[in-house]
Amino acid sequence: MEQVSPLQLPEDDCQREESDSPDACPENPVDDGTDPAVLQDRLGYHFRDISILQNALTHSSAASSPGLSNERLEFLGDGVLSFLVGELLFRRFPDEDEGMLTQYRAQLVSTRGLAEIAEEIGLRSFISIGESLANTPLSPRLLANSFEALVAAVYLDGGIDGVRKLVDLHFASRPLFVPERNCDSSNYKSILQQFLQSMGRDLPRYLVLADSGPEHGKTYVVAVEFAGMRFTAGYGKTKRDAEQAAAKNAYAELQRLTRDEP
Repeated sequence: MEQVSPLQLPEDDCQREESDSPDACPENPVDDGTDPAVLQDRLGYHFRDISILQNALTHSSAASSPGLSNERLEFLGDGVLSFLVGELLFRRFPDEDEGMLTQYRAQLVSTRGLAEIAEEIGLRSFISIGESLANTPLSPRLLANSFEALVAAVYLDGGIDGVRKLVDLHFASRPLFVPERNCDSSNYKSILQQFLQSMGRDLPRYLVLADSGPEHGKTYVVAVEFAGMRFTAGYGKTKRDAEQAAAKNAYAELQRLTRDEP
């Protein structure tokens, strides 16, 4: 059976059918949770062209043709969001360097970060999906992509200022992982530990995979293990240096995983 987009409002039954019951057409119908006005209120933006919003909420599984899905809008929204979140952080942290601003942006526009905002505004109730996904929970990746499409729709309908207001509303107060100021920027073991603790995760394990060479000139190979994953090994002339190198590798890889989390 063909699924109807949540934003396609049903025809007025009062106009289509005659009924002898005085209660057949109540003045205030019950909100089924998919009224587009509700989503727009939560988003903080009201569309002039509702068809753009409908397009943004149509997953490829429900689109009758590729051009009617939200995939192109996802692409545009990703770029617009990256720019405006970067601008927000540039204004919010005037003393931070480029590296730290990049880390902050990666946190905010990660799959997890965008999916959290999507859940906060109840976006999952408004996404039109096909029968192939009807009995499957919507993944964080799908929610994040749909939010990016929504951002693009706001941009097309209201311009860059419309999205800037949305970004200020939904991103400005979000928590960020901030390394302690007294933490040596080269102490990646401490940075990695703080990062994992900020996510409510357990501490990592450091495994010595190998040591080779004479006693006065050994080379150590150490890898970080965390949550069932082993990250790229680090090398050093001492075990401590190898652990620092391994922590640096793990931190960089976790940053990428956070950004691209499925």
